[in-house]
Amino acid sequence: MKKIFYFLMVVCLLSCGEETSKNVQLKKAGKELTLELDERTKSCSRALFLYEDPSGKEYVTFQNDFKNEICFYDFKTQKLEFKVTPAREGNNGVGDMLGYYIHDLDHIYLTSRYRPEVSVVDKAGILKEKYSYRKSVDGVPLREGYSCSMFSGPIVEIGDQIYVTSSCDRRVEVNPVSVVIDKNTKEVRYLPFFYPTLPIEINKYKAASFEEHRNRIYDGKQFVYSFFNEEDLYIASVDHQTITRKKAKSQYIEKVDYLDDFGNVTSQELCEHRIYGLILYDKYRQVYYRVAHPKSELNIKLKDREYIDLFEYGRKNFSIIIMDKDFNVIGETMFPDYTYNSNMMFVHKNGLYISASHAFNENYSDDILQFHCFELVKE
Repeated sequence: MKKIFYFLMVVCLLSCGEETSKNVQLKKAGKELTLELDERTKSCSRALFLYEDPSGKEYVTFQNDFKNEICFYDFKTQKLEFKVTPAREGNNGVGDMLGYYIHDLDHIYLTSRYRPEVSVVDKAGILKEKYSYRKSVDGVPLREGYSCSMFSGPIVEIGDQIYVTSSCDRRVEVNPVSVVIDKNTKEVRYLPFFYPTLPIEINKYKAASFEEHRNRIYDGKQFVYSFFNEEDLYIASVDHQTITRKKAKSQYIEKVDYLDDFGNVTSQELCEHRIYGLILYDKYRQVYYRVAHPKSELNIKLKDREYIDLFEYGRKNFSIIIMDKDFNVIGETMFPDYTYNSNMMFVHKNGLYISASHAFNENYSDDILQFHCFELVKE
């Protein structure tokens, strides 16, 4: 009874406009999901989204990494119900899929590697439409973006407009972060928000390095951008005519690290440097969650390929910054080493579900994808 009282008190505090103290934490709620995987399905994914169909049935969906395959698990039964498998080539070809957004099962939006386009397929994988955004209506060249949860953030659909991201190209003068496509006319416009200027440009001859890594969400009113090398969040109106910055600093990161391009940075550095991560909006509790990775000192020896695996599974550890609806930091929770995957989490009415399938945990099994539910509590 006391636990319920504390939770309701936190919700009340977060819903009002008054200043709150920084003592809200994420605690395990005792709810778990265990999804059985077949031998061809990987336990980590760059794209993971909860989907609710018109009848109210909920699915945990994720792309089987490096495959043109979206897995749909019934949230209630935790059983695999079906897969959507778009073709790579041919009349229904979408290329090498990387990321998706589900409007409904007749309209599944896909993004593909190295292709600045959005394909729309149905549950059977039949191609229904394609939208290209290689350049804007005024001739500005654009780069491919991805509808992923790990980076970029999902496609956003507002009325007849599709909002996608464009990758960084610091070699050009006009370097937009976001693009809007009109579904009726297929007109492409870039939005007036550009990649932040680097305080240090390590290699100006490259189109981009780690500074292009960012995560974007839409909270129902505005877009929120979390650049992994930026302490501040960027809050944009729908048309991006108004941009504001909000402090969202982790207590565990004094300052972020800038790394050189992939050719000049080691795999170990990739897993150890200080950086921010994805951002989520919790509409049920009106809070934002932002991932932060402090400087890590690895206490295990790995081969190069294993460092990449560690990066994909969320590195050694991470924290989650908790902000109220006005982006005031009201708490931060540090998670234990080699336990949770910071790249795989989703918001549910029960709480925040985080993948507990970390490949470097001694209890890890590649036969399951497990999630633990966390709830907000006031300490």
